[in-house]
Amino acid sequence: MQRPTRIIVFGVFCLIVGVIWGLINTMEAGVSVLGPGVLEQGRDMMQQMGQELSPSQQQDIDLQIKVLSKPAYRVGQGIESVGSMAMALVLIIAGVGMLRDRAWSLKLAKWWAFYAIPSAAVTVVLSMRYVYPELPDAPVGGALLSSAFMLVLLWAVPVLLLRQLPTTHVKAYLAQRDQQRAGVSPMPAAANMGVAPVSANPPAPQAPSQDEPPAPPPTRPADNTWRDDPWNDPGQ
Repeated sequence: MQRPTRIIVFGVFCLIVGVIWGLINTMEAGVSVLGPGVLEQGRDMMQQMGQELSPSQQQDIDLQIKVLSKPAYRVGQGIESVGSMAMALVLIIAGVGMLRDRAWSLKLAKWWAFYAIPSAAVTVVLSMRYVYPELPDAPVGGALLSSAFMLVLLWAVPVLLLRQLPTTHVKAYLAQRDQQRAGVSPMPAAANMGVAPVSANPPAPQAPSQDEPPAPPPTRPADNTWRDDPWNDPGQ
């Protein structure tokens, strides 16, 4: 069976997404643990090095410092980021498994997708509860629209993976590769036609039981073929 192209595509895709997702959540987890002081120190170091911040950059840093000052947001973001770091490692392992034709890689990819969907919802809820209220002159409708767009964007990758990766052709190919590595020769023809495979070691014939009487010897049929011969007259 030829290797499906989507295995290679999704394998590389899982590696890239896993690495990026892991780096982002590692930084978020570190900021959640260290608190807003690390952002203030970073801003002061940039100013001491002569790097001028634009008004938009200064506004973003001030917003993050204000939001991280809330303990509930720090706890929620920290828990979500640590869990996402672990699942990013699961996604990277799944990508490696796909490129090596391992059937268990589909299960790991599904686990990540099932985690990523509620994790995205938690991220959007935290943003709506703690980030958007701190924005200056932020309309309620714009915040809701932005949250809905963020949720759809975060759900796009796991939903795509769940719908397009575990197809019947991909599962059959990976199962066949596992059988080949295990030394089991697949017999698709017999399986598809409903024919039971023939065993390589047929059972030996069993000896007749001693309680049963022996079968009588075969009798030789009487030689009466002369009756059918019109030229053979026994009276002559």
